[in-house]
Amino acid sequence: MVCFPVHEEELYRVDSIHKANRDDSENIFSLSPEDLKICEIVTCDIAKDNQPGYTFPPDLYRAEEDPKLITLDLGTSTLGPLRENWSLKANPVMTLYKLVRIRFCWWFS
Repeated sequence: MVCFPVHEEELYRVDSIHKANRDDSENIFSLSPEDLKICEIVTCDIAKDNQPGYTFPPDLYRAEEDPKLITLDLGTSTLGPLRENWSLKANPVMTLYKLVRIRFCWWFS
C-alpha cells in the first residue's frame, strides 16, 4: 500500500494485489457494497496500444519495448511477442489488481 496525505482532509492511496489468475477474482479487495457501487473497473492490456479513455503518447513509443514486437530469451524459455488475446492462451498468467482511492474535500464559496 502506498498512502500520501496531501492535506489533513485529503488522501491518495494505492493498494496492489498480485494473483495467479486471468482477472476473474470477484471483489479481490473485499470492498463494502457502498464502495463497490462507486468503483470503476479499468482493464489494461499491455499488448494493446490504446485503452479506453487513453491513447499512448507517440513521442514515448519505443519499438524495442513493444510487447507485440519483442521476444525475451530467458535461457530456459522464451517469451513473446504478445499476440491478440495473448492472456487467454498464456500459461501461467498473473494479474495485478490496483485499487486507487482519492479522497478530498471541496468547498464552494
